[in-house]
Amino acid sequence: MNDVIKWLHKQDLSGVLTIFLLHLSSGNSRAEAWQVRFEREFPGITIRICPE
Repeated sequence: MNDVIKWLHKQDLSGVLTIFLLHLSSGNSRAEAWQVRFEREFPGITIRICPE
């Protein structure tokens, strides 16, 4: 997760409205924790968890 966040912070996100998080399996991830973290890191951008 940290690598993705670092990479996104280096990008120009001024026109980004939504970030979609993919490749989260219910058995090996904590989707809710990812959503909370991304919402904190990228305020004003909607964070969506894609279904499996």
